[in-house]
Amino acid sequence: MIPVKLLSALAALALVLTPTGSAVAAPLTASSSQTGTPVVTESGGSEPVPVTVDGLEISELEVLPELPPEPETRSGRLGGCAARDFRDVPAGHPFYPSVRWMTCENLTVGYQDGTFGVKRQLSRGETAIFLYRLSGERHDPGTTVDFRDVPAGDSAFTAVSWMRERGYTSGYADGTFGRNRDISRGELAAFLYRMSGQTHRTTAYSPYSDMTPRTSFFTEASWLHSTGMITGYEDRSFRPRRPVTRGEASKFLYSFDQVREGTLPTSAADRWTTVLTPLHATTDPRTKPVRNLAPQTGIVRLGEQGSMTRVRAGTTVGWVNSDFLSRGQPGTTQIPYPGPTTYNHRAANNMAPWCWDIPMADTVTGSNAWAQYEVSGYPEWPSTYDVAELIGFGHDLDPDSVPARAVQLHECAHILQYRAYRYDNVALDARMGRIYPNGRDDGVEHMADCMADAMGARRVYTSGGTTWTVGYGGTCTSAQMASARKLIAGVRP
Repeated sequence: MIPVKLLSALAALALVLTPTGSAVAAPLTASSSQTGTPVVTESGGSEPVPVTVDGLEISELEVLPELPPEPETRSGRLGGCAARDFRDVPAGHPFYPSVRWMTCENLTVGYQDGTFGVKRQLSRGETAIFLYRLSGERHDPGTTVDFRDVPAGDSAFTAVSWMRERGYTSGYADGTFGRNRDISRGELAAFLYRMSGQTHRTTAYSPYSDMTPRTSFFTEASWLHSTGMITGYEDRSFRPRRPVTRGEASKFLYSFDQVREGTLPTSAADRWTTVLTPLHATTDPRTKPVRNLAPQTGIVRLGEQGSMTRVRAGTTVGWVNSDFLSRGQPGTTQIPYPGPTTYNHRAANNMAPWCWDIPMADTVTGSNAWAQYEVSGYPEWPSTYDVAELIGFGHDLDPDSVPARAVQLHECAHILQYRAYRYDNVALDARMGRIYPNGRDDGVEHMADCMADAMGARRVYTSGGTTWTVGYGGTCTSAQMASARKLIAGVRP
């Protein structure tokens, strides 16, 4: 097998009125220390991205100024609980611990046929009853009917009245609570968030591939993720409109109670995967992996040996490629340089929620900007990859100005594109060209603009009568923005 330099890719952003030329990396030569099927050596690049400032050169412009009660808790009693098991949730079932907890906490007795109804959709009325019982509170509903579909005497009347009094729900505009409607994942997240009494601060980063800060229930779903209660599906989606089954609800509620009690098991992650990462049983990167870790998975670093790092991922211990790990948690509100002293420090702080610890070039001419990577190794065994990423920014602009931030996020987007495709530039170029086929430049660059938009960039900005335009022009459709969010989450669209 021939170990080769797989790819050297460069994406450039030049702060000029018009493109000044291409920035294409020279082809790299493959070594041949072993025999095997040759792998084609490739190189890739892109046209510089124009930034116009009312038609003036950057050097002629002035630098812009800088941008400006705890709820009651309950504790589980699984050890000493004598409650019977449900015949549709036997020991070993994924929801067995959470369903048994609900039984032991007297939140449910199941159905008369001896089942819990693990696959049945949960109604909003049933949800209210579960939450009321979980609160441990006592409420006198009186005789006033708050919602016309929950009359006095209804089994959910007291619970729904309690929710309204506590401010957890106001019902629908038609005067109903939606007592028999299936509750969605977003609605359940909202009820739990309000019941927690906490305030969660969100950023432009989304932990889910199908949600943005403008999506309904974004704050509530992000809070669930931040606590470790819910991490979403394998494709990094949350699916806020999807109905919740009784089995799924049991897990939501059990995790919620554990968070309130401070007993939710956490991994204390100190590293996060940057790509789809094989987890090996040994330090040999050319062995079949035990499993693959999704991009942006939190792990605990246990030690290093050569190019491999020993980690704990959940309950599994194994070895991963050290170059596939980052010290920065995706979506972090922390910054790598609390006391920035250089231009690159300030740029790194601006990119921290998405691109942490990317090496930066010390000097870049004028106002140019670029992102690049270089990878070598055996394509059949990605864990052999030796990865080097680099970003460069010219220092003509204030790094905290609006246009400079847009430039920084565009280049950060390129790094995230490379990672989502595990440095396969051919696959990346082909897919981005299909997603954004009609731009004035290639799809990779236009999608970097869309990703920058999703990260909060302002590509067109006017200040003091001067208009700055960053990027390749064009707008991003809703489908293209959905693809951009997936790329930011490390998922191939």
